[in-house]
Amino acid sequence: MDIWMGGHHTESKGQQLGVEILGMAYAYNLPDSALQNTIFLSYDIKNKSVQTYHDFYFGYFIDYDLGYAEDCDTMLNLSYVYNGNEIDGSGQPWAYGANPPVQGTVFLKQKMSFFLKLL
Repeated sequence: MDIWMGGHHTESKGQQLGVEILGMAYAYNLPDSALQNTIFLSYDIKNKSVQTYHDFYFGYFIDYDLGYAEDCDTMLNLSYVYNGNEIDGSGQPWAYGANPPVQGTVFLKQKMSFFLKLL
């Protein structure tokens, strides 16, 4: 039986794992609800190879580009970022003004094992 092993790892030069990753993104249109600003991502990872993997980790990269990037609580499966100033900027078109946003990521069905920040 032939198993499709995916593309070549041109950057890492690593071996092909032979796993299938199915992803789905969805959101709800519910004005005046916390779900109005929520995007759900679901991943199903299937081993399609003959190799048995132990201690397999799935990495998820989030580039918030918003503010203080060191906020994480792995016990709550939560990473979050916010603007450090109560008022952002001085009227520039790219600044948030008096209502700077906050953004977070929560893992609902899996435990977040590690959090890594990039400087």
